[in-house]
Amino acid sequence: MARSKTNAPAEASSFNRFNALRKNGWLAELGELELKVWCAFESYADRRGECFPSLATIATDVGHDAGKGEREQIKHVSRTLASLCRRGLVEIIERG
Repeated sequence: MARSKTNAPAEASSFNRFNALRKNGWLAELGELELKVWCAFESYADRRGECFPSLATIATDVGHDAGKGEREQIKHVSRTLASLCRRGLVEIIERG
């Protein structure tokens, strides 16, 4: 599971979390793929910012490197998700 962390209120809507991303200056800081991946995850998020899409689903959603195989696309999305985690914008919560 992933959880969006944008300093928006815990029960914020997707719009409010996007607005917090903008207000905190992240639109200027994020690369194109980081922004696409964050938006794709956000499109699946509930009101708490939690979502459960697979990396393959996100890779398809962002249309990343369509000429590459699925495994390579998933690796790119995984690395991008790790970058978003390091920046504090997404938190990965292990199931179980």
